[in-house]
Amino acid sequence: IKVWLNDCEDILNRSYLVYRTSNKIGVMKLPGTGHSNEYDMILAHPTGVRLVDVTSCHNLLISCGEKDNCIFLWKFNRISMEKRLENQPIESNLEVKQFQSLFYYIQLQDASNLTIEQFISLPLIIDFTRALGIYISEGQIQELYDEQCFKKNILDPNQIKIDFHETTRIFYNHFANNTDQMSIDDIVKSVFDEYKVSMNAKINIQSLAQTLMTNGEKMTIDELHEAFGILDIFNDQVNSIDSLPSELDLDGFIHLFSPKLKT
Repeated sequence: IKVWLNDCEDILNRSYLVYRTSNKIGVMKLPGTGHSNEYDMILAHPTGVRLVDVTSCHNLLISCGEKDNCIFLWKFNRISMEKRLENQPIESNLEVKQFQSLFYYIQLQDASNLTIEQFISLPLIIDFTRALGIYISEGQIQELYDEQCFKKNILDPNQIKIDFHETTRIFYNHFANNTDQMSIDDIVKSVFDEYKVSMNAKINIQSLAQTLMTNGEKMTIDELHEAFGILDIFNDQVNSIDSLPSELDLDGFIHLFSPKLKT
């Protein structure tokens, strides 16, 4: 156990306790109150941890394995912990009840699942975030899987079970910032700028459809068609993606994808 002065210019608010178990290392915010948001732990050396040390006034930790002959340098994400601590009051208001309801609701989305458990498989947290109106990319999902598989020393994310507390903790660590949304116009303009052809400043609708089906939220053509329908893109004259103009300039793109600009 070591007391770690993470920031020498703010010792009062940036001091932590670093500790190790048989195969893990952890960091706890000081002064501690016992709240689980105040600590982080990671599987550092599956075969055992010989020692752990700190770098004063920096956010780096050092661990030495017992049998693996490895010395690891870890970067501590202090900002992530601070954000969790800022969100502690949520546990005393109605939002936590909404989270609990969603935690049990997503278990019932599988028709073969007739029981409610206190643990869910890790991939179900994706449904949890979607139920909160947050749609995350395949890259974010894979980052989560890689982190949790490494922490728990399990290869298959489907075999990882998390309880309600860990579900909300993962949500705040990984996805809560996705709620900081831009305006519809800004989102549409940014998408157009990203995928437009520089030569004529137009976007190819078929190329965009292919991108939506292969990147980010992977979608089939039927799912993409349904999504376009929800956005009121289709009408009596235009009832499929193939019926849309093959290329759109910025004004046409905004008109197509911005509901508030439609008449």
